[in-house]
Amino acid sequence: RNGMAFLADACRHIVVQVPLDVQGGEAVVWGSSGASGDMDGPSLSAARLSSPRGLALDEVGQVLFVADGGNGRVRSLDLAEGVASTAVFGLQAPRGLAWRPASHELFIAELDLGRVLRLQWVAGSAALSASSLSVVPGASGLAAPAALAVSSMELFVADVGAQLVVRVALATGNVTFFGGGGGAASGAASGVDAVDRAEAAFDMPMGLAVDMSGD
Repeated sequence: RNGMAFLADACRHIVVQVPLDVQGGEAVVWGSSGASGDMDGPSLSAARLSSPRGLALDEVGQVLFVADGGNGRVRSLDLAEGVASTAVFGLQAPRGLAWRPASHELFIAELDLGRVLRLQWVAGSAALSASSLSVVPGASGLAAPAALAVSSMELFVADVGAQLVVRVALATGNVTFFGGGGGAASGAASGVDAVDRAEAAFDMPMGLAVDMSGD
């Protein structure tokens, strides 16, 4: 967003906004470093987070969504106004997030329940219970979904429990194997450079990203 990067620091319970240009200004911190808590805030310093994990930014760079893992919430941070609000509560270990601009939907990976939820986002709306959200067809019964990425038509899920990545067709719920599954491995023996991605061996896949074209 406008030359900024966002980092979730789970150990210090903060989210940091960092200018990519060293001349672009100082870093901005959401929350209080080292102080875990559960609080929305009318200012950066007033908000309190607990082990923030996944992040997702809307297409205009106005709202940053944060998977507040320790509190079982998703927070929405209004970057223009400097306000933190709860978007969803009652989640079980929320981890990965992904924003789909075309439909204004936020996808939320619930690690402990092995599923992905979808939130139809309306700015300014009241916080919603996780029980009121719909489960993405095909994205349930997973071992431990930890990271998400979305294109216009497909959702990619990194299942850290099964050491693989699956692809979910959003229109049909059809699930296909995308990569990994060759067993957990590490280092040069990981097999991540295998010609056939079905032979690749992932070790704790925790992050995903797709390019702008979804290719």
